[in-house]
Amino acid sequence: YGEMLKGLAKLLKKRWGTNVIDSLTESLLRLRITAFIWENSYYDKAAGETVEVLDTFNILSDLKIVKRRQDGHVTKEGGYFRFNDFVLNNLLVNHTKPLLFDVVVGFKSEVAQLLYVYIDLIMSDKTLYERRTKELFDDLGLEGKAYKNPSNRKQVLDRALKEMQGVRLTTGVLTTAKLQETNDGKDWKIV
Repeated sequence: YGEMLKGLAKLLKKRWGTNVIDSLTESLLRLRITAFIWENSYYDKAAGETVEVLDTFNILSDLKIVKRRQDGHVTKEGGYFRFNDFVLNNLLVNHTKPLLFDVVVGFKSEVAQLLYVYIDLIMSDKTLYERRTKELFDDLGLEGKAYKNPSNRKQVLDRALKEMQGVRLTTGVLTTAKLQETNDGKDWKIV
């Protein structure tokens, strides 16, 4: 377990010490006990079938931590963790796309976070992307009266796009993110 934690610390570029050990242990515990609901999202290529509804699951299916203490000090520790089989299989066959989490949490705007995740996926195999704001908001699941008018969508996206200039994507860097008026003048489009 100690070697496993050291490996995780190295991957995360954390300096080894008591705080890192405690932080990683707490993070593993959260991954084990936090439940998710996974709907319409798993495709098993080998079997050629889609699992349309999956009840609750955890990212880690197993986690065991054993510590031996003597006189208040940990003398030996061990343990293991195991990813959920669905999550692991999705990772192994490239159905799950990685994301730069540090970039996502660095945004101040929630719309910038949503837009970044969407753009990172879309731009994984492109160098140019354009989308009208009405359809973009539908794609992002942003609903409400405030988003019905193109001017309101533009205002929200202007703030988000300022934050996204020059951010790293998993496949490169977002060099330009701007809004342009559509040819018909009825909407804006993200470019």
